[in-house]
Amino acid sequence: KEFNKFYTWDERKDRGYSLFATQLEQMGLKTDSLSVAPTLENLKNANIYIIVDPDNLKESPTPNYVQAKDIDEIEKWVKQGGNLILLANDTTNCEIPKFNELAKRFGIEFVGPNLNFVQGTQWEQGAVYIPEGNPIFAPLKKIYVKEITQLKLSKTAKSVLNIKEAAVMAVAQVGKGKVVALGDPWIYNEYLNNRRTPLEFENFKAAKKLIEYLLK
Repeated sequence: KEFNKFYTWDERKDRGYSLFATQLEQMGLKTDSLSVAPTLENLKNANIYIIVDPDNLKESPTPNYVQAKDIDEIEKWVKQGGNLILLANDTTNCEIPKFNELAKRFGIEFVGPNLNFVQGTQWEQGAVYIPEGNPIFAPLKKIYVKEITQLKLSKTAKSVLNIKEAAVMAVAQVGKGKVVALGDPWIYNEYLNNRRTPLEFENFKAAKKLIEYLLK
């Protein structure tokens, strides 16, 4: 999000990732941004690569779409032990078709209709419940994610969070690495700081749990 500072490490406003960046640094990790197309070479020192809410033409006059060669390079990196996090957004505010070409390489596809529409401060409408024994988030109980895209799964991809019968978060083991996908950029400051959302939503703790899971 080059033009609006959405989902960047240094942005301290609601849609920034500065709290998540601080959390990662406290875990001994270093954050960086990749301003060019991903390759096996420029990802070789990364443990985790996060792609968040790709721009569509509504959001950018020149969006950087995922290309076939990018998909091949990312897949090679994951198979060698890289951990990929794919975070989409609701289908009107995210470039889905080309992003899906990447996700489908790992048995994941972002699909509509969107779920968890929240009216005003009816926070419970945005609840995603964490089942007991969840491989990533246990013993946490609940996170807040609104207007989330559903997932269609194949290959080795398995759902780790559902809303009723719909998969909304999935993980795939690919070679030595893992791929995690969720249809919302849910680790931004507004969701982590609980200034508006009730404390019963455990997004801050869940973000740390996700990273711990990937680094096992």
